[in-house]
Amino acid sequence: MKSKFNLLFLALLLGIPFRALSLEINKDSLFQVWNNQANPPKDRVIAFYQRFYPITGQEVLDTEVMRWVPSISIVQELALQSGQVNLLPFFKTLEAGGFMLMENIEAGCGASKEAFHLALDQNDRESLTWAYRFLTTFCYQTYSIITKNDLNELDQLIFNKIQKTDDVNEKVPLLNIIALHFYYDNKYPEALSLYQKNIEYAEANNIADSDYAEELLTVGGIHKHLQNFQEAKSYYHKSKKVALEISNPQLEMNVDMNLAELFTLINEIDSAQLYINNVFKEYSNIPECQPCMGRAKTINAQIQNLKGNYSQALTNLLELEYLFNENKQDPYDIGYYYAALATAYLGTMQPNRALEAARKGIALVGKNNAIALLNNTKVLLRAQEALGQYQTALTGYKKYYQLLDSISQIRNSQEVLRKELAFQFVKQRLDDSLQYEQIRHQKELLFQSELNKQRLTKNILIGLGILSAIIAIGLYYRLQFIRRTQTELKLKNEIIEAEKQKAQTSERAKHQFLANMSHEIRTPMNAIKGMTDILIRRTPRKDQHEYLQVIKQSSDSLLVIINDILDISKIEAGKIELSKEPFSIQETINNVLTIMQFKAEEKGLQLKKKLPEEALFVMGDETKLKQILINLIGNAIKFTNTGLITTSVTAQSEDDTVKLHFTVSDTGIGIEEDRLDKIFKTFEQAYSDTSRKFGGTGLGLSISKKLAELHHGSMWVESEKDKGSAFHFIIPYEIAIVQASASQSDFIGSESYVREALRDIRLLLVEDNQFNAMVAKEELEDAIENIKIEVAENGAIAIEKFKLTDYDIILMDVQMPKLNGYEATSKIRAFSNGKSAIPIIAMTANVLKEEVERCYQAGMDDFIGKPFNTDELIQKIFKLTYSKNHEKL
Repeated sequence: MKSKFNLLFLALLLGIPFRALSLEINKDSLFQVWNNQANPPKDRVIAFYQRFYPITGQEVLDTEVMRWVPSISIVQELALQSGQVNLLPFFKTLEAGGFMLMENIEAGCGASKEAFHLALDQNDRESLTWAYRFLTTFCYQTYSIITKNDLNELDQLIFNKIQKTDDVNEKVPLLNIIALHFYYDNKYPEALSLYQKNIEYAEANNIADSDYAEELLTVGGIHKHLQNFQEAKSYYHKSKKVALEISNPQLEMNVDMNLAELFTLINEIDSAQLYINNVFKEYSNIPECQPCMGRAKTINAQIQNLKGNYSQALTNLLELEYLFNENKQDPYDIGYYYAALATAYLGTMQPNRALEAARKGIALVGKNNAIALLNNTKVLLRAQEALGQYQTALTGYKKYYQLLDSISQIRNSQEVLRKELAFQFVKQRLDDSLQYEQIRHQKELLFQSELNKQRLTKNILIGLGILSAIIAIGLYYRLQFIRRTQTELKLKNEIIEAEKQKAQTSERAKHQFLANMSHEIRTPMNAIKGMTDILIRRTPRKDQHEYLQVIKQSSDSLLVIINDILDISKIEAGKIELSKEPFSIQETINNVLTIMQFKAEEKGLQLKKKLPEEALFVMGDETKLKQILINLIGNAIKFTNTGLITTSVTAQSEDDTVKLHFTVSDTGIGIEEDRLDKIFKTFEQAYSDTSRKFGGTGLGLSISKKLAELHHGSMWVESEKDKGSAFHFIIPYEIAIVQASASQSDFIGSESYVREALRDIRLLLVEDNQFNAMVAKEELEDAIENIKIEVAENGAIAIEKFKLTDYDIILMDVQMPKLNGYEATSKIRAFSNGKSAIPIIAMTANVLKEEVERCYQAGMDDFIGKPFNTDELIQKIFKLTYSKNHEKL
């Protein structure tokens, strides 16, 4: 039964119409024509063809169908003998479908390949579509009978066919087949490109058929997966309009089903209920589509969950359970079903069953249904929290936010890019238009001036009396011309100003997106990283220690990616500021090599250095130099399997400045010469498969080069394939005059002094996230002896605790319910007694410059980002409480 229902669902997805039972041709009459060998071969072939055309996917192996099955090879021979070669692709596809129904998948795949080639030669679009989908869906994705290379060869044949024909009507169906393949492989840019070509062609030629409606429907599905819900809704409505115009009830039902599903995702309950009710009405005209009904009832249950009718939803879903347990539904719908079932269990206070359902949904969901995977993951985490499984939920949150982030990045990066390109295009048009207008007006002014001169000369000859009148007329027209020119220029300036406002709005949207993403990712990352460090200090078993180290390294890598994205945004916006402090070049490089030593040793690589013998002290931004060196050395380690990595520095002094030439060389895989320029571009890597083989986002080298140029320096690379690479950068620095002297401050800043000074300190931790509060409390209790920590879940509770208890310092989260960190700080600073001067450190996942400045404006004394470094936090606490601590010692 599994194959039968999958074929039926495939027919639904492809938009192939069902035949109503009342319109069926008399099967017995057709069989009599076929079975009578005295009839002409041509008539017998036509009878066989009419019995099964069009292929619908709703056939079952009953007695009526089985009487035709043994003759499938005979009808192909007769078609060939009677000159009906054009029907061979159909019969071969029919044979493949029969094998699939009998679950002889290997034979079905063989027949599908033959059908594909025959249909391609005969330009039989319907048979080609069915054969191709058999091969991709069953033979490749489900049963792995064929390989990815086999599919690539089929794709190449279709592309060759497209290139050889100039007939657009022949190209469009072929492009649709490839586009659908891209869609189910989650290759959305490639799919969208092909669909847009076909849609543009259809609209330009006023074509409104089922193919056009299906293209609109599929593009809407792509936008739904990217969570561009407004775009998806627009395409769905366009598809519904075409379906109504061409009277295609099955397509109408399919569009209404997708609209109902879309409205559940955006919590528009009334609209969702309206469209799912339409589906139930339309189903009466298509009773054969059982998977349609299973999907529709699942969506209706989701709507009941949104309304809070969990018991009703659970009853309805359990009635459908046999469909999903017996694999009678497509994996696409299975994911939605178990997400709805888990939600209903959770709503009826059955968290254990919710947990089981969500796990089953995650295991069975199709790979092209990211939204269902997100929904199952989300309800799984809620069930774990309901059962008190906080540690397990914490691990799950990382995966959930990775899924959510991957979708959001795609969606938002496309939106920002589109706005920026649109703005640049309009701005360029305005600039060109204004320049043209200015040149034209200048020419007109010159022409008018010359005309006035000629008139003046002529009027002198005529007489001084007429001269006055002509001058007056000339001045009048000149004044009118200037006024008109000024009006036009003012209008152009207003248009430019409006476009400037658009660009600023786009920039604000981009900035808000970065702020939100920074906060939403850093918040769970703080818990993951913090609890991992805590567990490592708890002396775990050796195998547990290894697993924890993997989590820690993965967390650090993710944090690097987050920081890289923020850095590239700041650099492009011109918001990076360089500090100017004295530091030692040798000490900086030694610190960087110490940091990278562990990664090098993991791969069995050596780190070497060649530094000047004389001490180099310069004035500059040490943090940015470290960032460049860590990026380059980390890149070298990533692409080097054996050998060594050498960091060298040469100095060239001139007056009070020194030009430092840094080189990071390796014995790695190297880069071909024609790829060298590509590696410094944002989100680019030398080869298309680099990210898959070695990881990375393509940001590190781009950031490093921009930072070097920000220092008024430069960066370049020398490389040879299979021999290694050498990255060079030059930065000019001002020479620093440093006096080597020890003082009491060296001792006061020491770790042992600081931790002893902070003993018995009283601290108020204001944090609404339970996991992050747990991390901060554990980290500080491990680091400071006898520290006393109280936790407030929001700013309002913090104010009440602050009124009743004396604290030495407050750690204040920023984004909290009821009363946020800014408002709570302002209220504390407004206290009339001496308590208002208590030190306050902001702790937030939003590390953008504007947010940091807002913390200081609200009255906070210092700032630390999440995930935080415990040693750095302790130093900040010590600095703000130094006077009290000094008295204590």
